[in-house]
Amino acid sequence: MKFLRQLTFFAACWGILFSQAFATDYEPNNSLETATELLIFRGPQTHRFDSANDPDWIKTYLITKDNPYTIEVANVCPDCDVVLELFDTDGIQISLIDEYGDNYGDRNGNGGREDISFKPDKSGYYYIKITELNGVFGPDKIYEIIPSTNDGNDGELKVVMTDKCSGDSVSASATFTVMEGNDIKNVYVSEDNSIWPITANVEHKLTVSVNGFEKIEDYLFSVPANDIKTINILLTPLETCNDRDDNCNGETDEGFSKNHIYYYDNDKDGYGNSVNDLKTCLNAPPDGYVTNDDDCDDNDPNIKDKQECEEKTWYLDKDGDKYSADSSKDACERPGPHYYLSDELIATSADCNDDDPAINPGAQEICGDGKDNDCDGQADDKDSDCCEKKTWYRDADGDECGNPDDKILACEAPAGYVSSSDDCDDSDPEVCQRTFYRDADGDGCGNPGDTVLACEAPAGYVSNSDDCDDSDPEVCQRTFYRDADGDGCGNPGDTDLACEAPAGYVSSSDDCDDSDPEVCQRTFYRDADGDGCGNPKDTVLACEAPAGYVSSSDDCDDSDPEVCQRTFYRDADGDGCGNPKDTVLACEAPAGYVSSSDDCDDSDPEVCQRTFYRDADGDGFGHDEKDSSIEACEQPDGYAEKSGDCDDTDENINPDAKEICDEADNDCNGEIDECCKTYYLDWDKDSFGDPDLEKSIDSCKDEPPEGYVDNNEDCDDSDPKEKPNQKWYKDADGDKYSSDGTFQTACERPEKHFLKSELNKISGDCDDTDDEVYPDAPEKLDGKDNNCDGEVESEYIYYPDMDGDGYGDSDETKAIDVYSETPPTGCVPDHSDCNDENPDEHPGQLWYKDGDGDKHSDGTKEISCERPDLHFLESELDSTTGDCNDSDENIGPGVEEKCDGKDNNCDGRIDEDVTIKFYRDADGDGYGDAAFSVKGCEQPDGYVENDDDMDDTDPAVTDTRPEYEVLFHVQGSGKIEGNSDQTIGRNGDTESVTAVPESGWRFAEWTGDYIGSPNPLTLEGVVSNMDITALFEAEPAVSYTITATVSDGGIVIPSGAVEVPEGDPQFFTFRPDEGYYLKSVEADGVPQNEISEYRFDNVAENHTLHGVFEFSGGGGGGGGCFIQSLMP
Repeated sequence: MKFLRQLTFFAACWGILFSQAFATDYEPNNSLETATELLIFRGPQTHRFDSANDPDWIKTYLITKDNPYTIEVANVCPDCDVVLELFDTDGIQISLIDEYGDNYGDRNGNGGREDISFKPDKSGYYYIKITELNGVFGPDKIYEIIPSTNDGNDGELKVVMTDKCSGDSVSASATFTVMEGNDIKNVYVSEDNSIWPITANVEHKLTVSVNGFEKIEDYLFSVPANDIKTINILLTPLETCNDRDDNCNGETDEGFSKNHIYYYDNDKDGYGNSVNDLKTCLNAPPDGYVTNDDDCDDNDPNIKDKQECEEKTWYLDKDGDKYSADSSKDACERPGPHYYLSDELIATSADCNDDDPAINPGAQEICGDGKDNDCDGQADDKDSDCCEKKTWYRDADGDECGNPDDKILACEAPAGYVSSSDDCDDSDPEVCQRTFYRDADGDGCGNPGDTVLACEAPAGYVSNSDDCDDSDPEVCQRTFYRDADGDGCGNPGDTDLACEAPAGYVSSSDDCDDSDPEVCQRTFYRDADGDGCGNPKDTVLACEAPAGYVSSSDDCDDSDPEVCQRTFYRDADGDGCGNPKDTVLACEAPAGYVSSSDDCDDSDPEVCQRTFYRDADGDGFGHDEKDSSIEACEQPDGYAEKSGDCDDTDENINPDAKEICDEADNDCNGEIDECCKTYYLDWDKDSFGDPDLEKSIDSCKDEPPEGYVDNNEDCDDSDPKEKPNQKWYKDADGDKYSSDGTFQTACERPEKHFLKSELNKISGDCDDTDDEVYPDAPEKLDGKDNNCDGEVESEYIYYPDMDGDGYGDSDETKAIDVYSETPPTGCVPDHSDCNDENPDEHPGQLWYKDGDGDKHSDGTKEISCERPDLHFLESELDSTTGDCNDSDENIGPGVEEKCDGKDNNCDGRIDEDVTIKFYRDADGDGYGDAAFSVKGCEQPDGYVENDDDMDDTDPAVTDTRPEYEVLFHVQGSGKIEGNSDQTIGRNGDTESVTAVPESGWRFAEWTGDYIGSPNPLTLEGVVSNMDITALFEAEPAVSYTITATVSDGGIVIPSGAVEVPEGDPQFFTFRPDEGYYLKSVEADGVPQNEISEYRFDNVAENHTLHGVFEFSGGGGGGGGCFIQSLMP
């Protein structure tokens, strides 16, 4: 990022004396990180040079792209020589120009004032570094810096953050994203009360992200021009698992699984009360709680274990009606309200509703309230206290008939009882009372209208009801047969007994198929001689033909199997052909009849049937094979009148076809290919034919038809230029000039070869790899002999780069003129190096401060050509940020943490993982209490390192620790490496286990009785059984590999196989070693421009990146370049 006009200038100074206090209000501001903020429409600011070469850094805010700005330096001290350097947003120097160096404060003669106007090409902020070069300093060495703008389009935004719950100011680091519409305009990372430039009078949306607080999104605001807009943001703390209402919404630990149970330890003896428990998400018990519920008297610290007291059974009676629901607890003392001993209750069980004192086994049933008041399993009308009782009869044999002598009164039928009293014998399920019918006329048929129920038939009664008239002994019901198809024949398998035929029934039973009205029993005729013709005088009626019978009655003599009636056809025209439509059946031909049915017209003696031949291929000719012809009056489809086809599967083969060269007898004359020549298609008219036979033709002619030739030698019949023995001239660079006139003879065009007619010249190209070099080409200043006349017309100036850092010596007396666009080895076009003997010192170099020399910086950096004091390159340090105390060489990232009350490794924690856990030894027996521990570097008085004491009030009781079971499970695709079923002593540590995911999965976290994500996992101080699950989840979106490599002489950062998530960008930086320079870079094999950095955008596949470094020289005398010749 650069201004359109790069700025660095010197100004001689004269000044006005200001007070020392006012001029030093902005100190210290001698680095980029401590730069004084200067709003573009707020000024001026007065500064003072405090010491020799004291730099002042200014950070200009509210700079908007393409708007005009002016910065004035006024009232400069008269004996000061001031240089202004301009830097971009990242602190990279833009320019450094000493145009005058005249040591005069008023170069323009305008009263000690200089100014510069510029238009930036990007919005943001910029840095100005002001340095006094004469070494003068003191209280009177002052100047003013005055910014101004003509746009009037900017304002300021100030954000104040407040904790919604506590009301306290929030000063934590936050990310502020400012959007204009759907476009992100700015992203700031700073703390409370920071001020940023914002486009005025435009509606913006603000998003605020602060660790530990809920995210604020789409906060709408606008700012006035040239003014400050202050926004007060109320931040809601995130709820965490800490047994507190963090987000002040009236709920505690919401959103966390409360899967841990702890018990209140009132007497502080390490044993909890089972009645007073707490369900929480905390992994450790809060103050006053323990993990066990073993105390039987929580008011006496001397009574701990349940075995130390006499346990009793206490029954729960929640509603106080002196009936329990069989819920009890064993305890020494009453375990809580509503618990009673058995002698305090009426009953210890059977209360069917222990929440209602009006419901129990001793209560009176209340009819109509829908409740089982007396707990007898029945409510309201189903209860014997409320229903209307009925008589029920014993049914011992289960035949649904009750014994009239064994009965009971009840609301509902008891098991084994029925409402009927009709049983004749309750020991026999087959015997019940039956209905009998009156038989007055004594015909054995009973009257259905006169019945009696009895165990045995009374005199004059029968068991059937079939009488139609009980006064007439001749009239009983008859059998009728179903006639479903209405053919008058009844179905013998479907009957009905009735006095009269019901509808659809008949008295006949002759039907063979009652679903088909055409099928009744038929007449069949005797066939004594077995000739298939029956005797019309010998018949039988049946559904199917009996053996020796047929349906035909056409036999002329049933003793002679040769004699049956035959069909004869009318021959009206006497031509011997009978009419197939006029027949008669007879034993002998009647007069005027014949046995043939071949007449097509019986009124015309000239018309009989004709012969037609099968024509399968439809070419008008049938073949002569046997059974392939038929006799017919008209020509049938698929038949022809002509025969003689020798291949009836091919329509191109028949007696009328033309013979062609195809190894077949096309004309069916018995000869194959008696006349044949093949000609080939010449599509491109180059006299050479296409070898493709499908495009050729066969002919008996001696000359080929137009467009055909008698050879098939063409390699490409679509291009007349490609043919046998063609001459091709090479033109590798495509500039229509060949180099030396040599050619290649080939049918197909070789790569980068052309015909003579396609080139301007077939020789004379002095560089056939460069399309800008050929005879008659325009000459360019590019170090090449463009027109191949043997001369190079160009001149370039280069400067020695002795240290190989890409920046040339600033001494212009060492410059050389070269007639080549490519600099000689060891030379570069630049001449801005401040020290050409040290490759580390050059313009724009970034130095990191390491005040204590431990190879770790706290992030303080400075851009300078020469190395500042106590500053180093990134490659010289182990880390460029993270040193939390840059004045102590024993403190920094990677330093081993010591137990000394300091954050030695700068990870934000003090003495982590190095402190020792000590346990209180109240009874002085050398064994500590696991319930009371402290961590520290030194052992406190009254504490020991073990936690083996089970009673820290009795020195006689030491290690009787219980054992606990720790189980590890998996959820998802993965496994546990290590012992997944461990038995651990009290306050012991588990063996390490590791959660190992399967391919395509990754380990997420541990859940259950332990929540966290360390892997491998070791649990310390186990005091209860634990059930822990390793949770695995599917891998996120795919990633790709970019393989970055370099030759000797430098490095690429990052290097090797770099994994990049799909869709992300990836940057790479090349850095040469001392004495080397970056010669070339290829991305996926494609050469790139001269670059030191490369970026892959939107990565969607694997890539390669390779850089080549070349030795640039070093040492040597005279400061010149390493070149062979200065002239071409």
